[in-house]
Amino acid sequence: MKNNIVIVGGGFAGLYTALELDNYFNVQGIPDYAITVIRSKNVGTIGVGESVVQGLLTKFTQWGIPHEDFLKASSGTFKLGGSFENWNQENGQFFHPLIGSEALLRTTIELDNWWVNFGAWWALANDIEISEFSLIPALYHHDMLPMDVNGNPIAFEKSWAKHPTSGLGFNFDAVKIVDFLELFITRKKPKINLVDDKIIDFKLNKNTGDIESLILEKDKKHINGTFYFDCSGFSRVLGKFLNIEFEEFDDLPQNSVTLIKNGVQYRDEDNIPLAPKIRAMNEGWMFTIPLQHRMGSGYVFSSKFTPREKVLQEHLTYWKDLGYKDVEPGPQLTWQPGMFKQPLHKNVLMVGLSEGFLDPLDSNSLILSLSGIEQFLRGWNLGSVHDNDSKCYNLWRKKLYIHTKKMISFMMTPSNKSLNSAFWNHYKSNRDLGISDPTGYLKNFTIIDDMPIYAPFGGMSMFTFGQAYNLFDIERISNIGAKQFGSEYQREWLDYLKNVKRLSYTTQTKYLSKINEKSNYYSC
Repeated sequence: MKNNIVIVGGGFAGLYTALELDNYFNVQGIPDYAITVIRSKNVGTIGVGESVVQGLLTKFTQWGIPHEDFLKASSGTFKLGGSFENWNQENGQFFHPLIGSEALLRTTIELDNWWVNFGAWWALANDIEISEFSLIPALYHHDMLPMDVNGNPIAFEKSWAKHPTSGLGFNFDAVKIVDFLELFITRKKPKINLVDDKIIDFKLNKNTGDIESLILEKDKKHINGTFYFDCSGFSRVLGKFLNIEFEEFDDLPQNSVTLIKNGVQYRDEDNIPLAPKIRAMNEGWMFTIPLQHRMGSGYVFSSKFTPREKVLQEHLTYWKDLGYKDVEPGPQLTWQPGMFKQPLHKNVLMVGLSEGFLDPLDSNSLILSLSGIEQFLRGWNLGSVHDNDSKCYNLWRKKLYIHTKKMISFMMTPSNKSLNSAFWNHYKSNRDLGISDPTGYLKNFTIIDDMPIYAPFGGMSMFTFGQAYNLFDIERISNIGAKQFGSEYQREWLDYLKNVKRLSYTTQTKYLSKINEKSNYYSC
């Protein structure tokens, strides 16, 4: 069989890759393929919760997964952006929408997207005020999601107040989503075979150096493939088999995270937030990912600077001081920031944590993971990868990782002057790690100019800011719009606001309750 695909690892990255490949072969009209996913139930999924950017809903729709089923099965919630706390000033807060959410305005109003996005970070880092405008932050601050005239969720319609809905992201339970995708594959995807076993050895082709087969623990069975995907997470099984060199990024000191056992349980008075929380702490930063049944919480720090016990104490104290009593220490995860120099090598592609990891800030890991498989499939020569393809892809991935590392370093320079631990001082004293000139950097930023197959992954712009305004104060907002964008856009601006006004709104808690009533995901 020309396209006999083997995927090592059955976590989210592995199952996502399997479904994406299955969809790819179907769209291309290629019937001659088989996909085998090898995973061991003894290897657990990192289940703190996941926060993802836009595009996942589109993928699920392509695969045939109703959004109601996905949200119910994974305890999923909507994500409009990120709420940064203690970052710009002590106990201050600012909100940035997701990539694409600014399209709610840019569709009719021309903005200099690069400057608006990156300039906001630069302004915050330098204690400069910046005017803020956007519908998405308004919805966040008012704790609202839009409904159509019939009271149905509007987020999944082709338009949201006449504009794209690309600004919606999601949070989901990493363990539950794996269980659901396994169920979906078992019932709906006959060409994907899930194998529960452990890889103990491998066989190489003596002539090409490609992996010829993997040897499983049960009965020493050989699994043969024409192409392999390493989605084994930090185990990096195939990368180790091929002795691919790992490049360490030692200028990123963060290498550990403490977790709250079983997450933080909601109190009766809590509503489900519309954005994860990113809070600057004394020794690093803390994320809070809201799910339907709990909040996942982790404290990212550097073991080079701070012992785990000190971080753990601050982590637990933070939640207890807010009145959350039943918080217990969970596991600690560690990593070495960096990436494999050749994520595409011979007949193996490394995807997700297998390829590399930098920092969980702002869903960077998932962004890198999903962009990798998408770009690979754009240039894949159906069953064979030539040396030039590998060189091109690996150069593109290296540049993307370096770009992401610069962005992380740039974001890790908050203007809150009370943050003066070794962790924060590392970034303050190394401003050259980040981007000092956002407009100049972005103007000159290219992936690989002469290799169009691996064009930049869509959405390199990162952030647009917005202010919570009164959604129904059309006169005031129209004046702001006219002043900001020029009178030639005023009519379109008014029409846009009128469409916004016609919508009805509800909280995320009520919104998800309605969706859950409609869904019976076990029927898939």
